[in-house]
Order: sequence, then structure tokens, then C-alpha cells
Amino acid sequence: MTAPLTRDPHRWINKFGVAAAVAAALCVGLLVGAFATDRSALRGRPALATAPVTGDEDATERWFSSAATTVTTSFSYAKFALEGSRNAPLTPAERETLLAMTAVRYVSTRLSPLRYGYVVDMQGQKIATMDDVIANEAGICGNQVEATLRLLRKLGLRARSVQYYRAGPKGNESHIIVEVLSGGAWRFMDVTWRAWFLRDPKNPLDLVSAGDLAAYGRHAYTMRLDSTSMTGLVAASVTGDVMSYLDGWRHKVVLHGVSGSVRLLRDRRKRIASWTPAGVPNFVGRTLEVGELAQGAVETVLERGDAKRLRSIQLRQPVVACAEGSIVARTAIDGELARRPLRELQSDGHLPLTRSPSVGQDIILSVSGPPDEACYLVYSRISALM
Repeated sequence: MTAPLTRDPHRWINKFGVAAAVAAALCVGLLVGAFATDRSALRGRPALATAPVTGDEDATERWFSSAATTVTTSFSYAKFALEGSRNAPLTPAERETLLAMTAVRYVSTRLSPLRYGYVVDMQGQKIATMDDVIANEAGICGNQVEATLRLLRKLGLRARSVQYYRAGPKGNESHIIVEVLSGGAWRFMDVTWRAWFLRDPKNPLDLVSAGDLAAYGRHAYTMRLDSTSMTGLVAASVTGDVMSYLDGWRHKVVLHGVSGSVRLLRDRRKRIASWTPAGVPNFVGRTLEVGELAQGAVETVLERGDAKRLRSIQLRQPVVACAEGSIVARTAIDGELARRPLRELQSDGHLPLTRSPSVGQDIILSVSGPPDEACYLVYSRISALM
């Protein structure tokens, strides 16, 4: 789903940290675009009966408490029916998976991407926070995932997000899903499309992980997708295949729980070495994810290409979220090439190298900071002095 991420680093800083900002930026393109395409056909028609409203924290907390109660009740009915049809009790892992699937369906049916597209594009309103999402009952995949993580935490389940970014034939595309930990294994669940993949088609609770799909491909498993979803019907009419983000395309980035490597391709049009994060996260370091404790960290890998001797790296518009951390530059062969405290880097964005990296070696940028705390650096663009 096309969703260019903002290059304004200050938009990434909010009360939920980078993870929520990443989520809020994902998936807006396709569904909002569907309304933009048909604006002329809708012009002159009456607006929706329910106008956009501003939410509040108390109402949001009541919504999640009510959601947890409803999901628990629905889970009990489903568990009773499944155990009756099997004539055997569900395993602990199956019970956790079923509870998570029930929560995913609840969020997917109540927070509408279609309404989000109408409110944002046709009515020109902003849905910026989870309070706004709940009040308007509208949200794209990032909002749905944030809500699902919060609901799963309330239900006592561990979960994380998995973010997909890729360069496709129609430009930069991105999507975000949930993985739930049940029975010691991660289970892939796409909240937006209400989709998952089965290892055993005879067992509807034996779900595979995002790692399984990456290793063996989605066609190696049995997909279960809710074909009655109106969101899916609209999106399928535009793309033809709502799950194509799982396929291996050029320059694909996958972050598990907001951790992994973001590879930036060198801009061949510029004479100096330059890297711009087009359609991928523009931060380095560790964030805290909503609904889960500290995850891993994100590294930025700069494609070296044919660049010769490099003397320093320049990060444009740096914004830091941790005064005690340091940014580190290294290569796989040369080891550490530079280290500078973030509080100093924020003043000028300059990172001098102690020596030039070996020819052909990509440069890896990371942030070292206090363990189990958010510590990251946001930037708009990176360049190098030769």
C-alpha cells in the first residue's frame, strides 16, 4: 500500500515514540487514494451522518475495557464450539491463538480504513491520535495495529508489529501487521485484511510466522482471508492482490518489533555520496513499541557503491531522543570507524571518521545507549564528505 513517510523528523516524536509514528504513517495511500480518485463522483452528495469528532483518553480507555470484555466472551463461545467439534480440549497455544484471532477480528471490524479515507480526504479532517481513532471508529493499518497491540496487552498476550517497506512498480509501498506469541512461537496476523496463513489446512489455529513466510513464501501455506471485508473488497479492486507486500521485491525492508536493518541506496544522480530515506524509516536506534517492552534496535546501512575515500558523514536535521547515547559508524571488515555522543551530534549532524572504510564496504550506522530504554536519532538525509 503506497504510503510515503514524512521527511520532517519532528513528526516522528510523539508520546508513543517512533513506533507509533511509523504506524500512523503506514497504509494511508491506497484507501485514501480510492476516495481521491472518485471525488468528482461524490461531489454534491450529502456528507456522512456522523461527523468527525475529537476523542478523549477516558473514552478511549473505556473502549478498550469494553473490547476486552467482548473479546473474552466471544472467545469463550468459539472455544466451546471448537472443543465440541473436536471432542478434545484446545492446547494452551491454540487457546492463545484463538484469543488473539478474536481480538484481531474485533479491531478490524470496528476501526474502519474506509471511514478513515472518507474523513481525512473528503472531509479534510485529521485523525492524529488513538483517541481520535476510537472516537471516529476510523483507522488505517497502522492505527489498527496500534489498537490491536494495546488490546492484546490488556488480554495478557505478548505481541509485536512487523513492518514491510518496498520499492514496487507503483513507487514506495508499506504495510504493517501483528505477530502474536503463543506456545513459544510467533503467529502472523494481518489486522487490516483479517488474514493469516495455516501450516496445516486441517487445523485453523496452526498459524505460521512472518519468518516462515519470508523463508518459504506465502504460497507454501494455506491462506485464510475474510472475503466479506468491505475494506478488502475496495483494496482488491485497486491492487488485485492485497497480500502482495509479502513477495520479494526490489529494496525490501522488514522490521520485526521495530528492529532490523534499513538499507539506503546511494543517490546516483548526485556527485557527492548521498542517501535519502524514501519510503523507509528515517531513524537509527532503539524505540519502545506500544503494547510491548523494549524491542531490538534499527540500524541504517549506507550502500557504498563506487564511492572512494570518505572522510566524514553528515546527518541532515538530526533530532535525538536520548541524551546518554552515542551514534556509531562501522563496516563488516573495518570494525568501528566513528563514535560521537548524540547530544553533540544534534548541534551540527557531523560524524567524522577515524579512517576511510575499505573500498566497497557498506557503512552501518547504529546507536548505543542505556539498555531497555528508548534511544534513537532521527534524520532527513545523509551525505558524506569525500
